[in-house]
Amino acid sequence: MQVIFPKGDLNFQHKFHKVGDHVGNLNGILAIDGFIENVNEIAIKLKRKIRILEVGAGTGRLTSQVVPRLKCDNLESHFTDIGNAFVLQAKKTFEEYPFMRYGVYDITELPINQGYDEGYFDIILAFNVVHTIPSVEDSLLALRSALNSSGSLYLMESCINDAWSTMSWGVLEGWWGFEDYHIRNSLMLNVNQWENVLNRCGFTTHIYPKAEELIKLSEKMFIIATKNDTIKKANKIKSLSKSTSKVEKMIEAPKKDNNQISKNRVIESTATKLNKLNLEIYDSNNVLNKEKLRNVVYQIWQQTLELDELGFDSNFYDLGGDSILAINLMEKVNKSLAINFEISDIFSYNNINSQTEHFYNILNERNLKEIDKNEELLIEEALKKLKNGEVDLENTLKKLGN
Repeated sequence: MQVIFPKGDLNFQHKFHKVGDHVGNLNGILAIDGFIENVNEIAIKLKRKIRILEVGAGTGRLTSQVVPRLKCDNLESHFTDIGNAFVLQAKKTFEEYPFMRYGVYDITELPINQGYDEGYFDIILAFNVVHTIPSVEDSLLALRSALNSSGSLYLMESCINDAWSTMSWGVLEGWWGFEDYHIRNSLMLNVNQWENVLNRCGFTTHIYPKAEELIKLSEKMFIIATKNDTIKKANKIKSLSKSTSKVEKMIEAPKKDNNQISKNRVIESTATKLNKLNLEIYDSNNVLNKEKLRNVVYQIWQQTLELDELGFDSNFYDLGGDSILAINLMEKVNKSLAINFEISDIFSYNNINSQTEHFYNILNERNLKEIDKNEELLIEEALKKLKNGEVDLENTLKKLGN
C-alpha cells in the first residue's frame, strides 16, 4: 500500500491518471459519453431527483470525467468507496458540486446495512471494482438490491489479465482474493463470464464491445445491466447478513463520551502546523509532559480523520480509519515527534491513549540517552582539561566535597 500511495498521498496516483487519455482507450471515452447522455435523458423524464451511486470510486478517476458534464439540476450523486481516505479526499476535490454526496460503502453488503433504503438508486456506476471482490455473484446481488425496479448498473471492467496490471496492483493482497473459482480462474472476467454471471443475478445485459477481436484491442468492456425479475442464483449470499456491518460502524459519527473527552481540554484548530507540535510537549523546564503529548496526538488524529471530537479510547478503524489513513497518520506522527512509528504499530496502539503512552516511553528513553551522552561528553571534556593541566584537581575535589 505504501508503494501505491507513498506517505498516504492520494494525489500521487492522480499524476499518472492525468498522463495521456484519462480512461485508457477510445471505448472508455465512448462509454462515458454514452453514460452522461443517458443520465441527462433520464433526468428529464423523472419528476424527482435522479439518484446515482458510484461504488469503488477510489481516487475519483472516473468521477472527475463524469461530474463536470452532468448538466441536470435534479441530481443526487453519491461518491463512495470502502476506503474512508478516498471519501475524505473526494469531499475536497468535488466540493464545488452541490449535488454530490459522500460516504463509505461496501459492495458486498446490503444497502440497508449501510444507511440506504433498498431500491433507492436509479443508476449504479462501477469502474474496475466489482471484479476485485471474492465473490462477484454476491456483490452483484448486493448492488441489485440497491437499484429500483427499472434501475441499471453501469460497469466498466478490464477483461484482459495483463502482466502490467499484475506487476503494479498485484502488490496488494486484494488482487489475489477472489474465491469464486466456479466462475473464473483469474481475477479478470472475460465477456462470456460477465454475461453469464449478470444473467444469473437478475440483470439483462448489453455489452460493448462483444467481438473478441475488438476486446483484445480495447482491453476494457462497457456493460449496461438492467434489473429484471429473474434471479437464477439459488445459493444464499453469506456476506449479506442483516447484522451491523463493519462499514456501517465506520459511517457512524463518533459518539461523544464524557468519560473519554474532557471539556476542559483546549484543543487547537486542526490547521496547526505539524512542525510546531513538537514544541508543545515539554514544560518550561524542558520536561516531557504526558498531557501535552496527548493533546498533540489528539490533533494529529483530528487532522487525519477530519473529525472534530474523538474519544481517547476509540479505535482508529472504528472511527473511519483505513490502511491509507494509517499511512497518513504514521507520517504525521513521525514528522511532528521525530520518532520512527511503523505502520504495523497502529494495530498494537490503535487509540489515542495507547499511542500517547507508547510515544511517551519512546521520547523519555531517547531523552535519557541524550542526557547520558551529554554526561559522557562532559566527563570526557573534564578529563581532557585535567590531562592538559587546565584544571587544578585538588581544588576541584575540594569544591565537590563542599
